[in-house]
Amino acid sequence: MKVLWEEPVTAGIISESFRYTGGRSDLRVVDIGCGAAEGLRLMLPLVQASSRTLHYTGIDLDVGLLGLAREQFADRPGTSFVEGDMRYDLPEEPADVYFSCGVPYSHLAPDELTRTLANIFRTIRRNRSRSSVVVDVLGRYSLEWEPHWESAHRDYHMSFFNSKKPSSATPMSFWDSQALLACIGEAVQQAGSTFERVTFHDRSIMVGRHTSTRQYNPTLSPYRDLINRLEAGDGAIAARDLMFPSPVRQAPWPISSFHHRFAAQWDGEIARRYSGRQYLSAAGARSLARGLRAIEHRISPGLGVGHSLTAVIGLDHSV
Repeated sequence: MKVLWEEPVTAGIISESFRYTGGRSDLRVVDIGCGAAEGLRLMLPLVQASSRTLHYTGIDLDVGLLGLAREQFADRPGTSFVEGDMRYDLPEEPADVYFSCGVPYSHLAPDELTRTLANIFRTIRRNRSRSSVVVDVLGRYSLEWEPHWESAHRDYHMSFFNSKKPSSATPMSFWDSQALLACIGEAVQQAGSTFERVTFHDRSIMVGRHTSTRQYNPTLSPYRDLINRLEAGDGAIAARDLMFPSPVRQAPWPISSFHHRFAAQWDGEIARRYSGRQYLSAAGARSLARGLRAIEHRISPGLGVGHSLTAVIGLDHSV
């Protein structure tokens, strides 16, 4: 699931952020909230294909995860990992890409996110660089937590890691693209900067991790588990269990309009593949998984309807 459904989206975001920086032979990346450096693992094939030299700095508060990252990439030149708080400890030196994945910015309250982005934008302006800023947050209108759509700030449990110990609650912020764009605009204003472009990307519309736990939406089908079974060739799944759910909460019109369009394509693909069958063959199950994956990747709108929402911001202060 992670490799086929989620990592291609992240790789596309990385590629976009790299392309914006231009043709420098050296590529300077600051990975904010780097954790165990999952982002670096996905970057390396793209960097190698471009023949650019990567200078990477990962920043995180979790000493344990930083230790894992250092161990994994101990032999890689131009790589360092630093204990630090994204709000206060970002480097002053120029960087081409300020990357993030794993929703680190959702740990910040909206005013903290605005100030943190403003600090990054000031650094870009001061260094007269052309830089991408990748802001990864939790999507407000994910089906995973549809009963809680009215709240943009609430406690969050990372229970999908299946630890035997109960997960502790962490205050988190949830975002749609309009709210995140307003935050970016305020940060730009505070920094006395401008941005040249911004794009938004949804990740895991139907297969977010909490479709497995169903901690926030107990009525939801366990889509992540079911589609994992399809990908493995298990066709002993009833079509009705795969169908798009009907949200009962009110959402802004662009969100509800997208859900209507998405449901038509998703459910249509399922109905076409089953076509009167109770179950699918192994080949049919894999084929359906590919078809559903293509739908999610093709019409993802960047509205905040997935597990995570990512903004890729381009700022050019090089001239």
